[in-house]
Amino acid sequence: MMFAVVANCSKKESTTKGTVYFGGQIINPKSSKVYIYKNEELIDSAQLNNQRRFSVKMDEIEEGLYSFHHGNEYQHLYLMPNDSLLIRLNTWDFDESLVFSGKGSERNNFLLNLYLENQEEEKQFYKFYALDEVKFQKKTDSILDRKKLLYDQFSQQVVQQPALFKKYAEASIYYPIYMRKEIYQYRHRKVSKKDNFEHLDPGFFKFRKKIDINDKDLKNYYPHYNYVAAYLYHLAKDNRMSAPTEEKKDEKIYYMHNVIKHIKNQDIKDWFLVRAMWDILLDEGLTDEERNQAKRYFFDHCSDSLSIAKITHLINASSNVTKGNPLPNISLLSFKDSTVNLADVVKDKNTVLYTWPKKTNEIDYLAKRVNYLQNKYPDINFLGINSKLPTSKWKHEIVAKNLPVEKQFKTVGDIDWLAIDFSRAILIDRNGKVQNNLTHLTYGQIEQQIARLKNNN
Repeated sequence: MMFAVVANCSKKESTTKGTVYFGGQIINPKSSKVYIYKNEELIDSAQLNNQRRFSVKMDEIEEGLYSFHHGNEYQHLYLMPNDSLLIRLNTWDFDESLVFSGKGSERNNFLLNLYLENQEEEKQFYKFYALDEVKFQKKTDSILDRKKLLYDQFSQQVVQQPALFKKYAEASIYYPIYMRKEIYQYRHRKVSKKDNFEHLDPGFFKFRKKIDINDKDLKNYYPHYNYVAAYLYHLAKDNRMSAPTEEKKDEKIYYMHNVIKHIKNQDIKDWFLVRAMWDILLDEGLTDEERNQAKRYFFDHCSDSLSIAKITHLINASSNVTKGNPLPNISLLSFKDSTVNLADVVKDKNTVLYTWPKKTNEIDYLAKRVNYLQNKYPDINFLGINSKLPTSKWKHEIVAKNLPVEKQFKTVGDIDWLAIDFSRAILIDRNGKVQNNLTHLTYGQIEQQIARLKNNN
C-alpha cells in the first residue's frame, strides 16, 4: 500500500536540524512583511525593504512542510536543513506568478506545479461528474497516470529525494483525485438531475485502503484535509439517508460523529472538530437540539484547550446578543472622535455590523469584502466597529483601504459581546432587532443572509 510504505520510510528520516535561508522579491506587495509558519505556529518573519525584497535566516530548522504568508495569501514551503531558497512573485497573480530558485527550489517548484494543476482541474471536473461510473473511473485513472509520469520524470532528474518529500508529492498526486471520487456519487446525481443515487461498484472506493486519515505529517497539507473532509461528509450523507425520517438530523451532526468515530489521532481530530463547530455556530438552519448535540460532541471530545476557550467565549458572547431582540445600546467614538450611540447609527436601516480583526492579512481581506458587499448592496448599512486596534493604526487602515469614514466606529471601554478574536458580523433589521447574531463577511452564505435581512422587513 503506497502511503503505508511511505509512512514507514519517513520514520527513518534524519531529525537533524540546521540553518535555512529564505528570501526573495514581492512585486505589488500587500503589506510590509512576510511571515513563516509551521503547523499554524509563527516561527519567523521578515521585513520588505525599499526594493520590495526580504531575507531571513532561520536556525534549528528541521525537514518538513512550512508556509509563508503575505497579505491575505499564503503558499507551502518544503524546507530541509541547509536550504537557501528564493522566491519571486507578483501579488496580482500570487500562485501563478510564484517561482522558486536556489537550493531546494526543485522540490518546491514541483509541489507548486501540482497545486496549480489541481486548482485548474477543480474548474474542469464539474462536467466530468456527468459521466457514468465507468467513464469517470477512466478519466480519473488517466489523470493519475499523467501525474505519476510527471513524478517519475522529476525523480529521474532530481535523485535521492527524502521519503517525507515523497509522501507530500504522492499526497498532491493522489488525494485530490480520491477526494473527487468521494463526492462523485452526489455530484453525479446533481449534474445529471436524477432523482435517486446510482449504486456504485464497491471497487470504486478500493483506494480507501491506501489512505491513512490519521497521518500526522499530512495534517496541515491541503490534499489531506480536503480529502478527509470529503470522506467524512460522504459518510455523513450516507448516515442521514439511512436514518429513519423522524430521526434525521443535519449532515453536520453526522459529520462530527464521524470525526469522532474515524479519526484516532487527537491533533487531527481536534482540527476537524474545531472547524465543524465553527460551521455549526454559523449555520442558522440547525435546531436547538442539533446545536446542543454538536456542543456535546465538541466539548466531550476536543482536547485543544485554546480552541475550547475560544468556542466557549464565542458561545457566551453570542448569548448576550439574542435573535429577535434589540441590539444592546453602547457608546461609540466616530472617526472624527465624536461620541455617538449605536442605536442612532442603526436606526431605521437594515444594517450589517462587523468587527475589525487584529492581524494585517485579515484586515486586508476584510476591507476587500466590505468594499465588494457595499457596492453590491448599496441599500444596506455596513458599519465597522473596532475594539482591538490602536486608534492611529485603525484610522490609517480606514484611509488606506478606502473605507467610508462615516461608517467606522471605535468602542469606548470593553464590550464583552464585541471582544471576539475574529471578525464577527451581526445583522440588524430596520426596526433595530437582531436577525442574525453570529456570522462573518467571508461566510459562504453571507449573501443569502443579507437577502433574508432585506426581505424580512
